[in-house]
Amino acid sequence: MKYIKTLKRTTVPTYFNQYVGSMKGNLDKFCKFLETEKNISKTDLDFSKESLTVIWKNIYPDVINGEIINLPNYINPPLWTYIELESIGDDSRGYYSEKTLWLLDGMMYYFAQTILNIIPNAYWGICDFKITPKLPDQLKPILFNVDRWDGFSPLGVTFSHFISARFSHMRDMLSDDNFSKTIEEIIKSTEANKKNGLLFSQENRLYS
Repeated sequence: MKYIKTLKRTTVPTYFNQYVGSMKGNLDKFCKFLETEKNISKTDLDFSKESLTVIWKNIYPDVINGEIINLPNYINPPLWTYIELESIGDDSRGYYSEKTLWLLDGMMYYFAQTILNIIPNAYWGICDFKITPKLPDQLKPILFNVDRWDGFSPLGVTFSHFISARFSHMRDMLSDDNFSKTIEEIIKSTEANKKNGLLFSQENRLYS
């Protein structure tokens, strides 16, 4: 795979298609890993909010104890790795290992698919709002008609949970049902914002 390292308007369509196009295959691999390595029943991997609790509880020790490497000399990392390198680590704190990145990738896509299953009319799009200052997810794939007017980043939320797990002083903020609680908050926020007309429809998208 030729990795895209900088998002520009010329590279965005390719990156978006790769990102969304990888979802099914990466999810299949992640679920197979959960079945074989974590002994989670296939019937429990039903993309419900409850299943997120089961998964997070099982991979949490791997995230806490995951190897931290000095330099990001990856061989075959997830396609978003170099776009998100600042979130993955730095030279002083070290970087997530490739194994941990694939766990994050699988959890992110599973989380995203759960949202797509639960929230009617949610869809993948590209964050491209011509406002100042630019949004943190500018030009990145995010979910629309979800949570708030500027879209929702499953990768961003998954990163926040992984980062909290990595640092011991932040672990008190986490619990087994963290992802499940996030889903409940998303549902409430989405319903409230729909009622108040604060969600963008596809017609209002500046880029899709």
